Amino acid sequence: MDFVKELGLTLLAGAFAMLGIEVIAHFFLNKNPFTLLAQRLSSAVNEVSGSDAAAAQSAGRRTVKGEKDQTFTVVVFVLIAFAAGIFLEDLSLKYVDSDPYYIKALPRTTDDRVLALVGDFEKPTPLGRDLAENNAFAIHKGSGVDLKVQKWIAQDLRGTPEEDPGQDEIRKSIVDLYFIAKNTAYSHPQYYDELRRIQARYEFATSLSLLSFTYLVLAFCVGIFLFVKRFLSRKKEQPSDVRLRQLHRKIPFVFAALLVVYLLSLAAVAREANTFNKRVFGYLSTTLIATQRLPQRPSPTPTPTLVGAP
Repeated sequence: MDFVKELGLTLLAGAFAMLGIEVIAHFFLNKNPFTLLAQRLSSAVNEVSGSDAAAAQSAGRRTVKGEKDQTFTVVVFVLIAFAAGIFLEDLSLKYVDSDPYYIKALPRTTDDRVLALVGDFEKPTPLGRDLAENNAFAIHKGSGVDLKVQKWIAQDLRGTPEEDPGQDEIRKSIVDLYFIAKNTAYSHPQYYDELRRIQARYEFATSLSLLSFTYLVLAFCVGIFLFVKRFLSRKKEQPSDVRLRQLHRKIPFVFAALLVVYLLSLAAVAREANTFNKRVFGYLSTTLIATQRLPQRPSPTPTPTLVGAP
């Protein structure tokens, strides 16, 4: 069932990519690329299946008009949407993990993993305080810096300047701890299933936000180009441009729709990232607390050795 849901989200991402291209081409250029593709596929299949229809009629069998071309067209578009969805999800994850971009479609001031534990470096969250009090930062490396970060979080990010490890060191220690917590959670099947579902929703929301942002930029550039072109050729308008002018009046609604999708998908990205991080760090905190509460096994009593015994 989870695989079917993930497959559906991938198809939805690819379908949105195709729909965005179709909408921009239609309202800005009065073109319908995917509609034209569907018509050509249908005509091509009709030509191939013409002999089958003639044979069916000569044999007295009934045929359903357009059944073959409709099925073939749907299959082709589903495959295109699926391939586009896979490509977009992979591209969006690489985009999120990379930094050398001048324009960020996913603005954020602080790493979401840091936000889960210390917020905006003003006060640690209850989860961050629990991890610090249970010596979570001593797991990785155990260096003096990690222990310093742990102590600083445990005392609510307050103390002398000498005790402050700095935001860069805090961020680095939290990211290191995040990967350990993630691997620990993934080692449990029940945790893995839940985190995988959250990850699938996060990837879909990320793809949607990047697509809507890209289409917003594309629509803006095309709109500026068409405005300049129309202004320069305003004295040479032809009757065939009437339909195009009618479509251009609806461009503001296209911008508004893309903007709403972008803002909603951004909110979904932030929500799913926050949920994922809290689950990962929370599972580690629960594991540490449960481990510390286990009764200690008594050490075995050594067998006395007689003096002079072989």
